[in-house]
Amino acid sequence: MIQQTIIKDGDVLLGFVRIADKKYEYTYFDTIGRTKKIAEIDNWNIYEVAEDPEHIFLKMKSFTGDEYLVREDYQIPTAGKVNCAYVERERIDDENTLEALTDILSKRKNTDPGTLYYIDNKQESDKWTHVTVGYEDYPVGTDDSIYAISKIGFKRVVVFRDEVGKVESDKLPVIYHEVDEKYNEVFEHGKIWSH
Repeated sequence: MIQQTIIKDGDVLLGFVRIADKKYEYTYFDTIGRTKKIAEIDNWNIYEVAEDPEHIFLKMKSFTGDEYLVREDYQIPTAGKVNCAYVERERIDDENTLEALTDILSKRKNTDPGTLYYIDNKQESDKWTHVTVGYEDYPVGTDDSIYAISKIGFKRVVVFRDEVGKVESDKLPVIYHEVDEKYNEVFEHGKIWSH
């Protein structure tokens, strides 16, 4: 068995992390998890993430917490075709779901003004499915602008993160938008969307 070389050359600084000859910036993303350790720098263990063997994204772990990194020269896409989604810590690659999420996000700016709704934190919070997406060829989820997708009565609805207010008397004010009915079947099937 070939022993893997652990990189020890690097620095963990306030603004960036250097691992050998590459610089990484701090960011956040959703992933299914970390795999093998590739470096030990300044009391941090640095791991590759399962979806990205190219080491564009890395996860750092120490006794004090976790940090997420992206290679400094990599431009994160912020729109386009949804390539992957993370829902309740599960990765979704189903083409129908990704197409529905792409459509929902592309129509975001053109939507109706929406409807005010109060989520009861004690009774309803577990019925709202949080979503993070990655665009184009991006291997991990970086865009969390969809706060949640749920059902209100018989309607499937989406709430965007920037339309979430501050909790008032254990109720969270949100603006919801109805999801196009043609996607009802996509969201009705599968355990993660069964709320």
